[in-house]
Amino acid sequence: EVDLSPTTNELISFTGAYTYNITGTTRHSGAGTGRTLFNAGTVTSVGDVIHSGGQLDLQTGGTISPVTYEQSGGSSILQGTSPVAVSGQTTWKAGTIKISSDFDANGPISLESTTKYLSTTLDLNNTTTWSGGYVYMTDGAVFNNTTGQTMTATHEGNVYFVRSGAPFAVEPVFNNLGTFIKNAEDINSNFTTVSGITGIGVIFNNSGSVQVHDGTPSPGESGVAQLSFSFAGTNTGTMAVSENAELAFDATTGLSFTNAAAGLIEGNGLVDVDPTFVNNGAFGPGTSAGQLDYQGDYDQTSSTSAFNVEIGGTTPGTDHDRMDVDGTAQLGGILNASVINSYAPTNGQSFVVLTATGGRAGTFQSVNAPGFDVQYNPDNVTLIANVQVV
Repeated sequence: EVDLSPTTNELISFTGAYTYNITGTTRHSGAGTGRTLFNAGTVTSVGDVIHSGGQLDLQTGGTISPVTYEQSGGSSILQGTSPVAVSGQTTWKAGTIKISSDFDANGPISLESTTKYLSTTLDLNNTTTWSGGYVYMTDGAVFNNTTGQTMTATHEGNVYFVRSGAPFAVEPVFNNLGTFIKNAEDINSNFTTVSGITGIGVIFNNSGSVQVHDGTPSPGESGVAQLSFSFAGTNTGTMAVSENAELAFDATTGLSFTNAAAGLIEGNGLVDVDPTFVNNGAFGPGTSAGQLDYQGDYDQTSSTSAFNVEIGGTTPGTDHDRMDVDGTAQLGGILNASVINSYAPTNGQSFVVLTATGGRAGTFQSVNAPGFDVQYNPDNVTLIANVQVV
């Protein structure tokens, strides 16, 4: 085990023709301005790295490959030009990661405790748990939940990704290519956390899956689990919100979150949008038959936007889909309606699939609803079974 503990303003320097080969643990616990520099030379192994303070400066010209990596302490800074690739567990409790190359977390990742600052590209290449602590992203920072991986927010209360240090030359961005989950199920199918906002205050691009689940409150706690996007972003994947949970889009003035043509937003909970939200994609109540609540004005005027409903019986929200809009509904785009569970409606049966407290305007430009006629009423859209008798 090696303990590197530079005091205030002290520099510990590895330079020249040296070889660093530690198979045990490298500890760095220096004071805030104390710095350890690995410059050129040969770093064969750093073992398990525990970084609890001071500046760890990696400029070897090669990749540094800890077995595990733990960073804690607000004064701890990981910096330099060398890429870092952790094969085992990465635990980030506090401090700053600002290497100019990528940080690849190839084993399980835990984001916990308190405030963290990211000033590099962090690739999550394994399962990630976010149990606590704001993540502040600075100029050009990139946070990637990579394809095939799952990141779960399991914190209590309100925790955010936040822009730090604007104006930026390059806006920080969170890319979800895998699965991002607000609250997760345990082995008994109970959700592990609860109320509170998981807030994304940086550009968020989703090409994978986003899931927002309700949680079971801790004793004395109450509220609704919410995933909130307060900055710009784009959805080209799927976003699903469970009953009693909320998916919110409340971008800052002048910015917009876009549900793109390839995007789908669905579920049985609440979708809350502000006027900057752009809908070029699809909305679908339920994940099979279900009811989706929509807070704000529903705009489906884009030619690529779609409303997807399933009919499997007469009870709204249980047997057939319905979306209740607390606002106006401006229609256009596409209506897709289909029968599920081998249901056979009788001629003339009606199914209210969309309501709007502020009134409905416009009609669908294209209707794909075999066996149904569309009735446009002042405050709802109703499907009428039109069974062809042979």
